[in-house]
Amino acid sequence: MDDKDDRGTRALSIQVGLLLAAGGPLILAAAVGPLVAFGVVAAPVLGCAAGPVVARWLAVRRLRRWLRRL
Repeated sequence: MDDKDDRGTRALSIQVGLLLAAGGPLILAAAVGPLVAFGVVAAPVLGCAAGPVVARWLAVRRLRRWLRRL
């Protein structure tokens, strides 16, 4: 019985998470406007995508500076 309860709890938590993931931006858009909502929702996605690129660019820049000093 305990395993069945775990599956039910897990399914409920997944459903609530999906509801918040889909409904959060819609509620935010209704509250503050679509452009602000897009910025708030898209910023973490762009940050995760651009983070490694920026880190690599900074590492190359640091290496270039180190090589010039040799």
